Amino acid sequence: MVNRSTETQTALQTLLSRRRQEVIALYDVGQHMMAQGFTDTEIINGLIKLTHDKAIELLPGNQLRVLRRTYQSMTPYVRY
Repeated sequence: MVNRSTETQTALQTLLSRRRQEVIALYDVGQHMMAQGFTDTEIINGLIKLTHDKAIELLPGNQLRVLRRTYQSMTPYVRY
């Protein structure tokens, strides 16, 4: 069974995977993820993990840049 952290990470990776080198407002990411039922804490933790993995770069002005695709750590999941 997949834990909530992994589920959040996968959802973020899916959202950001096709936007390489784009600058994206954190507000837009947050709104999209919260609409899917994720909490702000889960989203922040997922973004921090992606930053440590060097998949994204957090920028001034509440923005981020997608540095690379993050498929290597993606795990498919099934909701029951």
